[in-house]
Amino acid sequence: MELIVSEQSKITIEQKEIALETIVQLLRIPGLPAELYLNYDCDLYLPNLFEELTKMLSKNAFPVAGLTSTHILSLDALLSVIDHIELECQFQVQRQKNDCKLNKNLINKTKEIFAFSCSYKSIINTTSTIGICSCTFITKY
Repeated sequence: MELIVSEQSKITIEQKEIALETIVQLLRIPGLPAELYLNYDCDLYLPNLFEELTKMLSKNAFPVAGLTSTHILSLDALLSVIDHIELECQFQVQRQKNDCKLNKNLINKTKEIFAFSCSYKSIINTTSTIGICSCTFITKY
């Protein structure tokens, strides 16, 4: 990250572009932004890598004077992060919908099983009552 924000003359624009292109490609890997956040930013003993990276990209995306390719690449990297967040949100919403459908199906199946179980028990109870009656009837005569 220091390479990208450095103002030293020995670091060329091309080197900064290559570094930013690499960051853009890395942030386009599905799940990487979330993994960076979970494995670094959520750990008390590690640096907030995802936070620092997005701060650096934000500062570099909005130039004070003159627009260069590094500014555009920084903005592209930020948009990759936002796209990832959007996809993750859509996935979670779809997963919750599927969970609700599964829960409804499970409840309906449970109701069906319970209804069958109750009717089966009443048939068994009726049969055993008839059986007891017939047994008592036979024993009396």
